[in-house]
Amino acid sequence: MVDMERLLGNMLGMLPVLGINAFERAQAKAQAGVASELLSVKGKGVSAQGFEGTQGFVVKEGSQAVVETVPSMEQYVRGMYELREELIR
Repeated sequence: MVDMERLLGNMLGMLPVLGINAFERAQAKAQAGVASELLSVKGKGVSAQGFEGTQGFVVKEGSQAVVETVPSMEQYVRGMYELREELIR
């Protein structure tokens, strides 16, 4: 029973990241506007902040991003590279 609860907990945590929001807990929806732990990153002359929301990771307004990508991004994480290019456009 404990293993099934752990599996269900893992699935409920992963499904929103995949865009499946049908199984959100009611309390999570009530707290959707409340940030969980605020995360920060600094590097390459830029800084950004964000938090995990009910529909995935949310980058806060005012966060910065590196303009140039590294050559390996297009090769090894093609989907993320294409999404990045689309968001820039």
